[in-house]
Amino acid sequence: MDTVVWTVALMAAVGLVGSVLLLIVSRKLAIGEDERLTYLMSILPGVNCGACGHPGCEQYAKAMMNGAPPNACTTGGDRVAQALAAYLGVESTGVVQREAFVACQGSLDHIDPQLVFKGVPSCRVFSTLSYSSLSCPFGCLGYGDCAEACPFDAIVVENGVARIDTAACTGCGTCAKICPRGIISMVDQASSPTASVVTCKNTMAGAKTRKVCSVGCIGCQKCAKTCPTQSITVENNLARIDTDTCIGCGTCIEVCPTHAISKLVFQ
Repeated sequence: MDTVVWTVALMAAVGLVGSVLLLIVSRKLAIGEDERLTYLMSILPGVNCGACGHPGCEQYAKAMMNGAPPNACTTGGDRVAQALAAYLGVESTGVVQREAFVACQGSLDHIDPQLVFKGVPSCRVFSTLSYSSLSCPFGCLGYGDCAEACPFDAIVVENGVARIDTAACTGCGTCAKICPRGIISMVDQASSPTASVVTCKNTMAGAKTRKVCSVGCIGCQKCAKTCPTQSITVENNLARIDTDTCIGCGTCIEVCPTHAISKLVFQ
């Protein structure tokens, strides 16, 4: 009987000691993880823009602790990527430069306003109510939802069209996500420091486009025929440029009869 009691007591003691040791180790590991997370967060910009593909900086920091690459923060750029890589003990790779551009030049001196909207000055509200104050149903609504959402004050509305300050733009993509007409796009830098972009989204036939906007793409294909790298195609009456292969030579800009192609400079 005494043997059974001592055996049970010994097993209980071993179990208790093991539990205590496990608790101590887990707390030490937790403290270590908390310290890593705190340090990674101190390196990141902390603007929670979502450019990295995560909801915020904390989520990205946790992802890096689980192996995510340290070069996804376009807001922080190469400096932040190098600091993150150094702390994590991994190879530092450059951040791909990304810029936003507005695919519309339909300012008030280029289009024909059809009516004045007197409701809430919001692109999303305007779009939801299916109002159309412009002759072009594809153009920028100009109420500045993107400007309000931009965490870096890189957008202003001038003469009815959103304009992006590429020097201030960090490529976070917040504006592109919020635009109800999808006319703001993100372009990743390829091999050239510049790229040509079509500043129009109008897919109407050329004759109809000319009637509603003097700087809209008319699908004439002159740009596609002269592009030395075959980076341009015309689909559904609208020119489209493959920025991955575009070398930024500007030939398309020179031949476009309506000036619907512009040069995007990566900062």
